[in-house]
Amino acid sequence: MGKLRVLIFNVEQGFCAFIRTPNDYTLLIDCGSTQSFSPIKYIAENELVGAKTYNGHKLTKFVLSHPHDDHLTDIERLKGDLSPGIMKRHIYNWDDVKTGDKDLYHNLDVYSGWQKSYNQSLSSTPDWGANIYHGESLTPEEAKLLGKGCFVNNSSISTFIEYKNWKISFHGDLESNAWIELLKNDNFKNSIANSSFFVASHHGHSSGFCKEIFQTMGKPHFNIVSANSGDESIEPSYSKPEYSRGVAYNNKTRYMFSTRSEGHILLEIDEEGKATFDFLKIDDNLVDGVFW
Repeated sequence: MGKLRVLIFNVEQGFCAFIRTPNDYTLLIDCGSTQSFSPIKYIAENELVGAKTYNGHKLTKFVLSHPHDDHLTDIERLKGDLSPGIMKRHIYNWDDVKTGDKDLYHNLDVYSGWQKSYNQSLSSTPDWGANIYHGESLTPEEAKLLGKGCFVNNSSISTFIEYKNWKISFHGDLESNAWIELLKNDNFKNSIANSSFFVASHHGHSSGFCKEIFQTMGKPHFNIVSANSGDESIEPSYSKPEYSRGVAYNNKTRYMFSTRSEGHILLEIDEEGKATFDFLKIDDNLVDGVFW
């Protein structure tokens, strides 16, 4: 059995994370990108050597936490170059998701049409070599009861990855009122408990912060946020010792790391249970800045 590799990309105020499991299967959470960098292109060229295929697919599974554009900008490349064997998502009334100019939803239209092809029951599931699960989430209709303006964020699907007594948790763009609702569910509370590394919801914005989550989860080793540098909406609590154990880095104790400040964040856990983190400098790979 090998190591767990988790790569959280710097895609400005979007999100995309790639996971290669100890048994060499692969998982993608969201598919944000920038005008100069495509995670899908990078993964296809650099992360799949020796990876196992699943039903003929190089990417085992794709999880879309929720269908907002900053989590979908690389959808054309995902569909064309790295289509997954499994797709995990909620199904929406797509017109409800389109709150602005309907002509500005190219990525959503590509995704909503494509995801219809993933309608078959699974005959088998991959042996990840790690425990990967999603816990409870609010359906779109349940999330609407908390407010129609934020129902897409609040229906975000969480993903939990456990390996060698470490747990990494991802939570899309959940906002504070959805956290409170989810904490009424014992299964969700058990899922999030003892998270070692917490990827803050809604990119680390204050709207996604919920102190009650930390009362249930405990203190992670550090929090990870993915908002733009200089974003005045970042919640300062993620950088405080009340909400993280902290780790030594560059002669300081750090309680939070940001993709916009540190770059692409790499977490690895080896087969002996040793966890390490690093920050990668990856060259831009889109010279023309075209999404599709």
